[in-house]
Amino acid sequence: MLKVAILDDYQNVSQQFVDLKKLSGKYEFKIFSEPFVDEADVLEQLSDFEALLIMRERTPMTKNIIDNLTKLKFIITNHITNFRANTFSTKEPKTLKWIENFEKNKCFWDIGANVGLYSIYSKIINQSLNVYSFEPSFKNLNILYKNLSLNNLNQEIIIFPIPLSNNEGIKNFVLGDDADGGANSTLLNDHDLAKRETNASYKGLSISINKLINSFNLPTPNYIKLDVDGNEIEILEGIGDKIHYLDEILIELDNYQKNISFVQDYLLKKNFIIYDKEYFDKSNTTANFIFKKN
Repeated sequence: MLKVAILDDYQNVSQQFVDLKKLSGKYEFKIFSEPFVDEADVLEQLSDFEALLIMRERTPMTKNIIDNLTKLKFIITNHITNFRANTFSTKEPKTLKWIENFEKNKCFWDIGANVGLYSIYSKIINQSLNVYSFEPSFKNLNILYKNLSLNNLNQEIIIFPIPLSNNEGIKNFVLGDDADGGANSTLLNDHDLAKRETNASYKGLSISINKLINSFNLPTPNYIKLDVDGNEIEILEGIGDKIHYLDEILIELDNYQKNISFVQDYLLKKNFIIYDKEYFDKSNTTANFIFKKN
């Protein structure tokens, strides 16, 4: 039974949203409605818990706390991260199967890593795998780091907090869901940004995969998972001649019925074919396509 601590519930409202008694068969809950005195108090009171549900993030989750709560497996900060934790094994089973079939001593680039679920899973089941997590959203980086630390992988998986494109330059990074663990963020030029009804964006550096590999002498990826909500073609173009070293690419596409033809045509010219696909549900327009070198 998973022991869950609900933190910072000063108004005792958590049970108004969820009937905790219905979950008692799988989870053991304890609600903390009073603030902790200091970090030592946090460590003492939470030492036996495996999951923390943080309602208002008033209790800072410092590196010292994360490192010393040795039983901790999950930190949930909102409904989005809760959804990601709850659906990990069911939402994209073919993605998990794809990762499970990675060969030993290869290199995996998780582009659009979000909070790091697939980066972490790949490294846990294949310790010889060289894993790079690309996540430019500042809303997700903090949780990505915490998740790596919880799994003792913060020195094993390398984080790149910059967006990828087909060239080097200053572009607009547009935030999608303005929440921890949110999705739908993407990279846009000034012309395309003007068409979007959003103020949630900032300018920053983007770089191509080819330039990144050459500049920092990085290993060329054998496997790429691409989940970037919009600039897939630009990132693929930015691979350049390094694409010949790639074995497989998994691409998540929104509005896939419209966009798959562009991606498929481009990769077909690079000698890649679709060998598997995964539709999330009948009403969803998002799907994963796994391309393999022909």
